[in-house]
Amino acid sequence: MERETLLDFYTSSELQIVKSDLQEHYKGINSVYVIDTFDVINYTLPFINKNSFHKDSKLALTTIFYENVFSIYKDFDIILADEYREELSNIVEGFQMKITNFSSIRNRLLTFIEESISSNDVKINKELFYNEFELIIVLYIFIEKGKNLFDRFNDFIESLNIHDFVSNKVKNSELILDAFRNNQPTELTNKLLELFADSQKYKLASLNSDYERYCYLDNTYRDISVIDRVYNINREIKEENTRVKYLSSTPQKTNEIIKLLRKATNDTNCSFNRNINQVFLLKYLIEKSDNEQESIDNINTLIDIKEVEKNISQEQNNTSFLESINNSLESFKKDITNSYVFDSYTHYDTLFKTFINNEDVSKRDLLSIKSIIEKIDDNIPTKLLTDKLSSRLKFSQVLTLSHKLNDSLKPTSIFINTGDDIIRNIFHHLPYLIFCDLQNEPTINEFYHFLNSISNSSEPVGASSKSFKKEIDHILSHLSYRKMTLSQQNIDFLILSFLNLVMETKSEHTDENQLIELIESQVVILNNAKISFEKSEGKVEVVKNNDKHIDDFNYMLLWLYRRTQQYDKSEQIIDRNTNYKDSYRFIHGLALTKHAKAYDYIDAKDFLLAIETLQKSKKLLASAFEHYQEVTVNNKNLRKLVIKQKIGILNTFIDANLRIIEVTDTLNIKHIKQSRDHLNIIKKQIEIELPEIEYQTLETINHTESELEYYEALLHYENGDFLDSITKLNYTVDRLKIVTKSKTLLEDRFKNIEKKVSSLRYKNLIALKII
Repeated sequence: MERETLLDFYTSSELQIVKSDLQEHYKGINSVYVIDTFDVINYTLPFINKNSFHKDSKLALTTIFYENVFSIYKDFDIILADEYREELSNIVEGFQMKITNFSSIRNRLLTFIEESISSNDVKINKELFYNEFELIIVLYIFIEKGKNLFDRFNDFIESLNIHDFVSNKVKNSELILDAFRNNQPTELTNKLLELFADSQKYKLASLNSDYERYCYLDNTYRDISVIDRVYNINREIKEENTRVKYLSSTPQKTNEIIKLLRKATNDTNCSFNRNINQVFLLKYLIEKSDNEQESIDNINTLIDIKEVEKNISQEQNNTSFLESINNSLESFKKDITNSYVFDSYTHYDTLFKTFINNEDVSKRDLLSIKSIIEKIDDNIPTKLLTDKLSSRLKFSQVLTLSHKLNDSLKPTSIFINTGDDIIRNIFHHLPYLIFCDLQNEPTINEFYHFLNSISNSSEPVGASSKSFKKEIDHILSHLSYRKMTLSQQNIDFLILSFLNLVMETKSEHTDENQLIELIESQVVILNNAKISFEKSEGKVEVVKNNDKHIDDFNYMLLWLYRRTQQYDKSEQIIDRNTNYKDSYRFIHGLALTKHAKAYDYIDAKDFLLAIETLQKSKKLLASAFEHYQEVTVNNKNLRKLVIKQKIGILNTFIDANLRIIEVTDTLNIKHIKQSRDHLNIIKKQIEIELPEIEYQTLETINHTESELEYYEALLHYENGDFLDSITKLNYTVDRLKIVTKSKTLLEDRFKNIEKKVSSLRYKNLIALKII
């Protein structure tokens, strides 16, 4: 077999980049490397991938470079990006769980072997051994070699820059840290994923399932978002003597993304992606050369040899460095072979496979296997350090929410999060009708019970916290990141997103803009995951297929953009699918966005635009109400939620009438009568359909009625019916006692009605000559 040389690991262009990095180094420019999940895994826990055991595999040889870069040439700055924390934590915890569960597996195996030895008829439980022999080998090698790679993992995680950035080389560490804090993925991330998916559409369509495509694109999206951030960080710190490089464990895919980045930004100079082979060579050249010139000469030698694509004889002087580094490579291979115990793996792999495949197993073989298993201490791995990997992402907050509530002594632990906009009605300020087309899913049925409960409560929940906690626990018990169908995974994702949206504690607050970012990423991934081959006119094309969950994600975004006062983006959701213009959910959401937008115009005293927008809102509200009238559902809790949507719509319609009266300063009798009719419908619906709810507890609706009563009293006053006017105001005064205790209606605009009522009451008393 021909001897493998260092140059087999590089292309000419990769060597040129190493030369450029060398020149930067000698100019005093520092490099900070952003590493990804599998950079950490390839260095610290290669056993997770069984291919790492094979000497001739590319992955096994790559461990040579990881070992040397992170163990020998480790004096450089590395950062684990936020995006990779949760992924790394999930992988490691999954492996940890496997090992934790090994105790029961070990006992079963030993029991089986002992029974087989005592029996004259030795039979092998092949399935049991086949599923577990890889893990047995890994753990036994840990014992045999007397080393614990888990401690190595923990030490490496401790050394990483994750939550902060500490460097002995970079002068302004705080600047780098701020750059990472302040630069989040931009809209470029979604654009790049679309471009990448299009460039790889035939590869994607050839994958076996939508779930596989989703997983591939989800991982790619994570990589692209980091690349987006690194690109912007480098632009921000370009005046500093520091460059941020992206160290990729999948260089071929990253090279394609960087090409698309250059095209999308018209920035042909962006070149910050590196692979472990390049970093190894860079560090080796710096370490083994006495000065800058020698380093440059050595890299030029490698470039020249690679470019002419021929071997240079040993007699030629300029090959001495190449021979030296190849000898080092052989030495590294021996070290890595010993360290990563390839020979041990091969030995035990052969033993176990023979054991599994051989029908005539001797008692001697059984005793040999028993001896191996008995030596495995199920406490070998110390606990892996995942606390430091805790992510800023939202789902980790949701999954630990119930545990945090258990530690709280106060009944007011949970708060239902209202948005920043004006929509406060508890019946429809949240997107309650997700999954309306998936009513028969068991998890969804449980979720609708929870939605119906929280739609009855205003902020703060207070004494209801304990009951909500039980419901949350029950919901979370049905969820899993390990769902193996794309539909199940999307259902879990939507439920977790909603829980993040509505639930807060005094110390934990959801940033809805981050939630928007996360959900938008799912939309773009799903849009590109649902594809297939289709033959048309003799040609095979890749076509996109609709995913039923995209509508639910967009429905949630319609509400989220309104709640964060991004009204234009909320309105644009309707344009994503032509069917949305006829969908009661989306018409309803658009109406609320228009209504909230009108309030901004009122605050800006642009009353003409406010009236125009309110009229559009009313038209949409009326249309949504008509559509809801035709909705029939079997799920009891969902039916109650639909009724609440209709009540919310009528309340908002009344509010629109009252705002028009307010800004025009004209008592429109038609608007007043129409509003009273709608309010009577609301009361009747609550009495018949929602008897468990007391009307007096509904703060926003009572506030609406108090305003309506004020204008009805004002109409009586202007018609000279002072007694009727003051009688009406007496009802209003009692109703305002409910409103003044509200924890959600805190702004001045909600308090102004009290002043108006007091003023009109005073005028009536004067007119009646009581004062």
